[in-house]
Amino acid sequence: DNPAKRRKLDSLACEAYDSNTDAVTPEDIMKQRYQMLGLSKTRHSVQKLNAACVSSLIENGVNAVGISPGISVHSLRAHGATGLPKGTAPYEYSHDDSPRGMQDLIAAIKQTLRVGLVPVVHGDACMLYDGLRAGILGGDTIAEGIATLWDEGMHYGRRK
Repeated sequence: DNPAKRRKLDSLACEAYDSNTDAVTPEDIMKQRYQMLGLSKTRHSVQKLNAACVSSLIENGVNAVGISPGISVHSLRAHGATGLPKGTAPYEYSHDDSPRGMQDLIAAIKQTLRVGLVPVVHGDACMLYDGLRAGILGGDTIAEGIATLWDEGMHYGRRK
């Protein structure tokens, strides 16, 4: 890790943020940088565990495939949230308590089931509402969302 290179990158990042926002400090840049480092490391760990589970299932005759929701499903946010109240900087979302993100994940799971694969979904690290910070989208939140929003008319990828 080269300190001079890190200072230069931080300086460039400050300039980029300053051109887009009103008051971003070097401390804000460092916090965001460490948030993304944490997101990277956490996602790497959960993906490795998911891959090990999928490998074991495949070795035992199950046509499994990993689904990594954190970054793959763009509308999912940490803690299962999907947006901010309208007018919240720096991004504007219309907040209608829409479960869009979870519905997108369910659509991916259903597509996987339709083609005869077994989806293996895991908790993940992903972005918070503001699109700048990271948080945890826990497996318990994902399981609750899937259980709550799953279409009753669909059973193992086939219509009842």
